[in-house]
Amino acid sequence: MPNRDERLDYAEKVRINDVYIIIENIWYDHNVSAIFRTVECAGLKNVFIAGAITKKKIKHNHIDFKAHKFLNIEYFEEIGQAVAAAKSKGCRIFATYMSDDSNNIWATEFKGPVAIILGAEKQGISKEALALAEEKIWIPTLGLTRSLNVSVSNGIIIYEIIRQKRFVYNEVTAELKAPFMKFEGDRS
Repeated sequence: MPNRDERLDYAEKVRINDVYIIIENIWYDHNVSAIFRTVECAGLKNVFIAGAITKKKIKHNHIDFKAHKFLNIEYFEEIGQAVAAAKSKGCRIFATYMSDDSNNIWATEFKGPVAIILGAEKQGISKEALALAEEKIWIPTLGLTRSLNVSVSNGIIIYEIIRQKRFVYNEVTAELKAPFMKFEGDRS
């Protein structure tokens, strides 16, 4: 297994730096930690945390495997501040919201710098966040349950974004390989 420096070099080489995940008022530690872990595993780096969660210390409880240490995490009291910070980076702002005028993620173009607003577990995103968003997106659910857990939604959206950036628009051309993911011996 390659050493830590090799793994760090590889992660930085393939990282996508123009995607920002904005989490608003998400309260449960396990969801925040799962979002951190997915963001880092996907090769992203930027998380903005807005609203009530800034008032508490997040307990990671081994969910994120210390992924938060490799992320750029910024805290904002208000969603408007987080959105303004993302816009200053040139981001188009997307909000996860189900409505007649929302686009499903597979029909949405995530070209260039983007920021995704994810809302609280029960209420979703705030009216203010919705008003600040340039586009609304949703993940089609085909069963009777209307929505996914916020950390699961985060993962689905992130991987659609990186699929497009790497394989549709060629915005990220670093070769993907996982040399340090090979395990010796049988893993069955």
